[in-house]
Amino acid sequence: MTTRIGSIGRDATRFGIAGIVNTALSLGVYQLALFVVSPSLAYALAWLAGIAFLIVVYPSRVFVGGRSGWRDRVLLASSYIVVFLLGLVFLRGFIAVFGAERLAIIATIGFTTILNFLASRLVLRRRIT
Repeated sequence: MTTRIGSIGRDATRFGIAGIVNTALSLGVYQLALFVVSPSLAYALAWLAGIAFLIVVYPSRVFVGGRSGWRDRVLLASSYIVVFLLGLVFLRGFIAVFGAERLAIIATIGFTTILNFLASRLVLRRRIT
């Protein structure tokens, strides 16, 4: 049990570090895109950039020793797309309630980060059956 908890902690630490880089990338894309497109489209563009980053980095650098084949990477990207859709609903709801387009992304990132860690770990640490 201690080994499993330690493994979760190490995964969470690496996820956090990679997530900071991914978040900076996503925030930059979102904020720049807002100059020319709607918040929803800016959010989608930011997520596409983030998905490209995670497909390359997460299987080999975040969940070290986990599953890292192309099928696993596609499944990982698919889980992020599901979380993207949930985040889009959250983003729109936040803007509807608070009217803060530029701050909505911060709240949405908090919401989706938790979901993404759980989904990523499930995909890349699942046992082969």
